Amino acid sequence: MRVGIVQSYRNGSLSFGNLSKEEKESFKQTKQEALDVIGRPERSVFIYPSASLPQSTEHNTGAGTLLSKQGEEFLDVVKTFTAADTLQDLPAGEYMPKPANQYYGAYDTSSQALSSHLIEPELLMDERFGKIITPEELKEVVDANSGKNKDILVNFENVVEPDSPFDKMLKKAYERFKTGEGETLEGLRKDFADFKTKNSSWLEPHGIYDVLARKYNNPVFDKWENETDKRLYDTEYSQDLRNARKAEILKENADDIDFYNFKEFLSDKFLGLARDKAHEKGFKFGGDIPYQFTLSDVFTNPKAFSYDVYMGPENLKIPALNFYQITDPNSAAAKLLTEKFRLAAQRYDTLRVGMGWGYVTPMLRNSSGDYHEQKEMGSQVLDLIENAVKEVKGDKFNRGDLFYEIEAGEKEFRAFNDDGSLIEPLKGRTKIYSSDYMSDGWGSSRAYTERFKMSPSEFMYGASNVNTTPLRELASHGIYEQRKEQQVKELSSILHMDPLALDNTDEFVRAKEAEPLLAKNHFMFFQDLFGLDGRFNDLTQTNPKNFRLKIPSNPEQAYYDAVKEGHAYNIMDAFERVFRLKGYDKEHPELFAKIVEFKNKLYGIDPTKVAEKAANEVPEPPVVNPINGAEPEKPAVQAVEKAASKNKYIKPALIITAVAVALLGAYKYFSKKPKAA
Repeated sequence: MRVGIVQSYRNGSLSFGNLSKEEKESFKQTKQEALDVIGRPERSVFIYPSASLPQSTEHNTGAGTLLSKQGEEFLDVVKTFTAADTLQDLPAGEYMPKPANQYYGAYDTSSQALSSHLIEPELLMDERFGKIITPEELKEVVDANSGKNKDILVNFENVVEPDSPFDKMLKKAYERFKTGEGETLEGLRKDFADFKTKNSSWLEPHGIYDVLARKYNNPVFDKWENETDKRLYDTEYSQDLRNARKAEILKENADDIDFYNFKEFLSDKFLGLARDKAHEKGFKFGGDIPYQFTLSDVFTNPKAFSYDVYMGPENLKIPALNFYQITDPNSAAAKLLTEKFRLAAQRYDTLRVGMGWGYVTPMLRNSSGDYHEQKEMGSQVLDLIENAVKEVKGDKFNRGDLFYEIEAGEKEFRAFNDDGSLIEPLKGRTKIYSSDYMSDGWGSSRAYTERFKMSPSEFMYGASNVNTTPLRELASHGIYEQRKEQQVKELSSILHMDPLALDNTDEFVRAKEAEPLLAKNHFMFFQDLFGLDGRFNDLTQTNPKNFRLKIPSNPEQAYYDAVKEGHAYNIMDAFERVFRLKGYDKEHPELFAKIVEFKNKLYGIDPTKVAEKAANEVPEPPVVNPINGAEPEKPAVQAVEKAASKNKYIKPALIITAVAVALLGAYKYFSKKPKAA
């Protein structure tokens, strides 16, 4: 790569290595100035899974939080090295393994209850929580997390399983919480009582389900032996039998149910503290609200669901809400969905509505396969959701704070009419799209604004997310050759780049990461920032690594190391591409020079050495429309030049040979026949 001599600004030349404190401040200022030039996003969302947050070696329980020292360092990395103004956790509901394979998926969580992985044990040792656990008890949990992959994978079994080491630690905390003395614990006990009263409509039923699932050692309530236990919340079953059995369960299991309530109380408390921490750092705090419902949801709200009917794609088998009654606000289905989004609105500033298309045209089928329907709901269910959020937010309600997942297969859902216009229910609502299947006229910010005539404020756009093909896998794996070829063609057109350059894996990934900056609303998935390889969710729901990839314990240094390897996101690289595309490099030369300087700094490029090397090298043939000053890799040319440096008499001949090799490669590329789309 050929880089010119870089000028120094303000604080002088950047030192070689990681950014100093002063350089970070200059970096952030440069970033803000660049955003002012290209247009500040209305919303820029950074997506992460809270369980995957970094932890220190001393306190590695298996799942992290924002409230640790490492969690705060993670927030600072996001604040410094991305354009994000909003954090978005993956679903944080009560985790329940699928009985068939013990798979933990963020989207297979309760719509009401929360997961105990949100609890930060370091704070439970603090006076703010009455020191209800001891360092020795926390050490037992840390020691139990002893697997060889403990630093790179979440250990849900150590944290959220019933009777797990973390659960046993919380049981000891609960005993001290009940009996301890002092103003702190008295205040917490009052808060606990208020929490139980406020949330009694869902808290008690879920607590009863929890103790019964333990009793039968089976979360599938249809398999329980006692008929009354199975139908405890079925209004068609004897009310007298149900009331008597509830009273019996509550009496016999009072302590276990109260312990369940205590964990939910702490989870809610710590989620609120995480929200406060996000606000303190200047972020909005967002949540991902899954389309799915768990067995505990069905058990406690049986009339909200259609018996033996599933919704969504066929492979998911999600218990189906009763869409035939849901438009009646007094129906069980409407009440459950309303409560689901009220709770979400209380917990988060912004909401991602998972599988939002499934509320517009739900796909319904039964287990035998003799019933299948795509039911048209129009805007009715979306209106129900938004009214529930509005009840909580009041005057602060903003429809733009709800992001609807709309991407789906052609057979599942069509967001557009035959003339390319949006269907009526989606107009005026923020829709989420990725560039995973970018092609001619599709999957780009340009396509949505120009071809489909969407307002830039109407959609949120990003390169990858939890379910898409990882960028480096897409760029380098042969099975994606056709998809990459289509995307190279589209990216080169949008960014005015040489297609040959985009054949290079690093250039392709960096172009994909830069293109969302052209959108008014954009998002980024945490893997791309840190350059983490592998699929976060491979959609098979059998991979034991699904939803477990973890951010390194030293997030800032991990970021520096990854970006120097060329794997992590470099926002200055993205800015450089957009500036060149729009001509801002000419309009704002000093700012552009700072952008290039910081880009090289993050990549670990010493400008003085690069300048010296460039001065002594013979220039390579120019590339058509280079977008960032970098040229595509030409191994044959580089090898010839290396040999030439050893003998000045044969150097001219070898340079001619190198040019011939490059021209031959270009001829082969442009003579290839395009593959069918």
